[in-house]
Amino acid sequence: MKITIPKNSLSENPESWLRHAGYGLIFDRRRGVQSFVRRLGQNFYPRIHLYVEEGGDNWVFSLHLDQKQASYEGSHMHNAEYDSEVVSQEVERLKSLLLFTL
Repeated sequence: MKITIPKNSLSENPESWLRHAGYGLIFDRRRGVQSFVRRLGQNFYPRIHLYVEEGGDNWVFSLHLDQKQASYEGSHMHNAEYDSEVVSQEVERLKSLLLFTL
């Protein structure tokens, strides 16, 4: 699921704002990509996984739910849920935090 946020609606850079929202920065060395995760419990999974892209005057947050780590040999990716109830609730949570910071 994607959220588009005008750049001028964040008073700080996306990385700082996401840290305040409970996300941690991770870096995938294999693909050379950074992203953010928010754990939904004490374990590493399930977690909300979020990527940030710049799109003109906007930030585009693309997020999904990682239920578990890949469990089959030779795989480095996993199944993700993009439109689940958990993802929708997280989108609403982020929007409410955004309104709180305006």
